Amino acid sequence: RSMDHLLVQLGDKEFYYVDFIPHDMIGEVDMPIAKALFANAKRLLTDAIASGSGTVVIDGGTRFWDVVTEAFVPNKDNGAMPKAYQKANSEMEHLLDKLVNSPLHLVVTNQQRPIYSGATKNTGEFEPAGCSRLPYWVFAVLRGRKLKNVDGGTYHVVEFGDNGYDTRLEGRQLKDPTFEKLYALSYPLSNPELNEALWMEWSS
Repeated sequence: RSMDHLLVQLGDKEFYYVDFIPHDMIGEVDMPIAKALFANAKRLLTDAIASGSGTVVIDGGTRFWDVVTEAFVPNKDNGAMPKAYQKANSEMEHLLDKLVNSPLHLVVTNQQRPIYSGATKNTGEFEPAGCSRLPYWVFAVLRGRKLKNVDGGTYHVVEFGDNGYDTRLEGRQLKDPTFEKLYALSYPLSNPELNEALWMEWSS
């Protein structure tokens, strides 16, 4: 499905969302419209940060980056050079810096893309599609996967990718994850032994 929402929970209030690409505009977003959409999203996120507590979900980050680049990269669809992305990167990093350093929790969902070695060789690995700098701003990068059982059925796991705060989690898979479990495992704990104990309990 198309993921183009900001979901915000302020304090104990329920989640609500705002379209940052209204569905009647998909495919018709030019630079002035993209700038207006980004300004609206930025205003909402600034209000969320000012609230002092809650959760922000950018669903999805890949589409959000499309809006940012459409707003700030001239000739984006005509082979824009890397230098042309400076303004887009600056706007995105400024927003992420505010979110990451606020009391709010931040969750960003992204599509994924294959990682290539050279021009054509697919390595079989994947990375988040969209803003390439996003993984460096979050505590953990998680990849959702659907695997097959021996009986032919399927089940869902989350695999921990890059996690600079606790590299022991990298590559591990958690079956039937919940937000609470992922938060407890991926957030930087001051007690590594507790982290390992939680993992042993939940992955058994």
